[in-house]
Amino acid sequence: MNSGKTLVFWVVSALLLATPAAGADDNSTLPALPDTPPVSRAEPAAGESGSAEAAESAGPPPLLEEIVVRAPGKRAQFIQDVPASVSAFGAEQLQDYRIRGFEDTLRLVPNAFVEERGNSTVVISIRGNGTSGNSTDTGVGLYVDGIYDFVQGTQNNLLMYDIGQVEVLRGPQGGLYGRNAVGGALVVETARPTNELTARVSAEGGNFASRRVEAVLNVPLLDDKLLIRGAGLYFARDSFFYNTTLDRYERGVEQFSGRLWVRALPIEGLRIDAGIEGTKEDLPGQALTPASVGKERITTSNVLGYNDRERTRYVADVLLERLEWFDVQSLTGFIQSKGTVFQDFDNNPTTDSETLQTLPAKQLTQELRVLSKQDESPLTWLFGFNYFYDRASGGQDNVIDLAGDAILEQVVGIDGGIDTYAAFFEATYEFLDSLELTASLRYSH
Repeated sequence: MNSGKTLVFWVVSALLLATPAAGADDNSTLPALPDTPPVSRAEPAAGESGSAEAAESAGPPPLLEEIVVRAPGKRAQFIQDVPASVSAFGAEQLQDYRIRGFEDTLRLVPNAFVEERGNSTVVISIRGNGTSGNSTDTGVGLYVDGIYDFVQGTQNNLLMYDIGQVEVLRGPQGGLYGRNAVGGALVVETARPTNELTARVSAEGGNFASRRVEAVLNVPLLDDKLLIRGAGLYFARDSFFYNTTLDRYERGVEQFSGRLWVRALPIEGLRIDAGIEGTKEDLPGQALTPASVGKERITTSNVLGYNDRERTRYVADVLLERLEWFDVQSLTGFIQSKGTVFQDFDNNPTTDSETLQTLPAKQLTQELRVLSKQDESPLTWLFGFNYFYDRASGGQDNVIDLAGDAILEQVVGIDGGIDTYAAFFEATYEFLDSLELTASLRYSH
């Protein structure tokens, strides 16, 4: 594998920000995501001032919702004050829009394109830059709970359940989010434990015997000291692909996933979050559709394919805010996965060609950040170090019918990976309420 060094530097100057509304509260201290819901500021009513009776008859002033985002600078900020192109969706919006995958989210974002290919692969692009095959250095980065989320060979379509917030950043994000990320970044925060006792179960059904059940339980074991949150998802649906060669329907979809978060607050200024998530998916194999009849799609493959995936994700997020001059945050993520794909090699009903691929993979991410305090100082800064490790080692067996009695058998080994070290720095100086200068620097190897 070739290795190289990349130096990325740019300065964005004269960034004009929206001036806060008159009389708005001081926002020097912002809530942390995703524990605190969005707040609202009262905007002054339009038009000339009148009598008290007129003001009362006009009703309360309209409220401008202020959404708190973290993705643009890896620190909590109101979205109106962020000099970046960001789309943010909170938990309530995700429910209202019936978001079931991040591809549903991206369809609501300007300049974003989503393509769902065979084997449940989802290819995304933002502003013309995006993912490409099994590359680990994609044009759009996916980050889940602060961890870069891509394991070779799985191209996992993230199951969206009990999500706290989704943020989509458009434009190059190499300064803070690294990798390639020339198109943008998709940042997903799952819901973390809160200090409220909460239980929720939802179920729904649809055509093709579709059924979905989601459950959430949040329990404060020790108030303000030890909190837990568990969530689970089950989804299944029959296939709408009818195979005329085999005279049966293709394989349907069945997905299981569960997540557990534990939050410990042992002393003031120290937060420790530990999470584990396991997912198992039984999916159909790739199927070409030469024709459609009504709602059914007709396939002609002579192999009943399948695509089975298993993955386990571990996350540790530690934030120390006890130091006088700066805060320190550590993010650790580890993912293990295994994908098994069996499918027709040529999608020809008259030849017996098939392929079987098995690809175990693992990924490790470690990031350490040092952040300036969010106080009244006009200068804010962040320095960080990131290590990323990804390995995939498996094999692919091909049986190719060359017509007649000729059969070609191939055994292909798959072994690849990447190691990346990166340091990044960003500083912002506020000259005026509506004028900031931001400089960002990243070095990666």
